[in-house]
Amino acid sequence: FRGSSLAGLGGIRPRQNRIVRPLIELNRKQIMEYIYQENIQYVVDPTNLETKTDRNFIRNRLIPVISERFPQFGAPLKRTLDLVLEEEDFLQSASDELYSQSVRHIDDKIELHISLLAQAPIAIARRVLVKALYDISGPQTRWTRSHVDSVLDMALGNNPSAILNLPTSIIAQREYGRLFINKRLWENEVLPFEYQVTGPSTLDVKEAGVRLEFRIIESPNSQLVASVGRNTALFDADIISFPLVVRSPLPGDKLYPWGMEGSRKLKEILIDEKIPKQFRATLPLVVKDLSILWVVGIRRSSLAPIDSKSIRVLKITCSQLTKSKKSTYRS
Repeated sequence: FRGSSLAGLGGIRPRQNRIVRPLIELNRKQIMEYIYQENIQYVVDPTNLETKTDRNFIRNRLIPVISERFPQFGAPLKRTLDLVLEEEDFLQSASDELYSQSVRHIDDKIELHISLLAQAPIAIARRVLVKALYDISGPQTRWTRSHVDSVLDMALGNNPSAILNLPTSIIAQREYGRLFINKRLWENEVLPFEYQVTGPSTLDVKEAGVRLEFRIIESPNSQLVASVGRNTALFDADIISFPLVVRSPLPGDKLYPWGMEGSRKLKEILIDEKIPKQFRATLPLVVKDLSILWVVGIRRSSLAPIDSKSIRVLKITCSQLTKSKKSTYRS
């Protein structure tokens, strides 16, 4: 529901490298029957019964409804997931082969031969780029489809000397038929920034390397809501009005996250989202008075939600400034 790769759709494997999950193919009923049969004491985590998290909402609310209509859905679903994983393994094998042919490690950077990427199917080329990016950044960075497509577009574009700034101070640089990905030293410390937004407009936040577009949409429809992704936020424009402020984080900032009760410290949210510490100072916040509306590209607040009665909608869209000296963590 939030988007996934083929590997993610396949679910957790019973065995992955040194990790073995012997109970993963058993359902709850089978496990509970064994517990009662063997008189094994157990503890129920009460948070598993809540529906605040997506995982628990699906487990406690959606699965029972699905089971009413498809009581035996587990077996055919498992067969589908097995097929997904088999095809994932095939694609991964093909991309590993292309990676070995097209990628060369040179000190602290990676060189890719663009001609081999261009000849490969797009699905394989994307996988090669994803592996190259993680080889440079490590597992702590979360690379998105937009990041990978931005690099691929640059590699296959018309500019033979293009440069792209990426999250965690990583640069992708094209030199004619070669593409280099490397990590540079973090630049001078970013000073706090603050911009006033007095009406519908476009704002370039150079410190964060992003462009924010503010639009008012009259008579919204369901297609507008369906188009919302991580880089878009919608608010009821009759509840939230201009002027707005776009600023860098401040000590003690709090957010009332969407789908949750109460507030959380912004610092805790960024830690949960695994945003690198050195990047947090450049993260733009959209603020109304003293309330954070949107941690751009990360989390929306629960303030001013739109519903069927909303007449005017404030739509804020984030895109990357490819020529900025700074880099965005997500785009």
